[in-house]
Amino acid sequence: MIKNSPISADLQDLGTLDALSEFFWATEATFSRLALLVAELNGTRDHAQWSEAVQTVISRYPLMSASIRKTPGQRPVFVRSQLTDPICEFRCSQDLDLDLLIACQLGQSFGLGEDRLYRFVIIEHTDRTVVIFVGHHAAFDGRTNILIMGDLLRARKGQMTAVRLLPPTRSELLGLPAPSPFYDELMAPSDESKSDHTDGLK
Repeated sequence: MIKNSPISADLQDLGTLDALSEFFWATEATFSRLALLVAELNGTRDHAQWSEAVQTVISRYPLMSASIRKTPGQRPVFVRSQLTDPICEFRCSQDLDLDLLIACQLGQSFGLGEDRLYRFVIIEHTDRTVVIFVGHHAAFDGRTNILIMGDLLRARKGQMTAVRLLPPTRSELLGLPAPSPFYDELMAPSDESKSDHTDGLK
């Protein structure tokens, strides 16, 4: 069941979900299609340094500070979240089963996206570190995940640059128009189609 979450006036609108993103949003609670990326590094790192790197990356990607809201009669939108703490989980493990770990992460749905739309999991295992980024597929995909992971590893080394802009949506990549925020605009007949129907009645 799709739940409506009206947008309060103090939440910044970060854009309307396009058709494919809305599909991922609507089906996340029942058939999750999470976008996940894993990096494995030699050695271990200090948790405080990882936390600082994660915070730096979050500041570069607007959708990492966003959640999803739905107003009746309108398409869902990304809004700037009021949450301030980054989602970063640290673990230490002597017996690291990476396949099981990935399966567990893929099984943890983001639901309707009313909380943060991502999570980092950082696992220290003897002489190596595994970093997992998991994102709600309505907001993140494979290409974005690679950018985020690369930026995280650079931030860990203190090699960051300017804030990234919002990446192009799937619709933009396909050359489609920007999504309308209202469903009735999507289903209303165009002037050209109205003319065709009128001509047929003459």
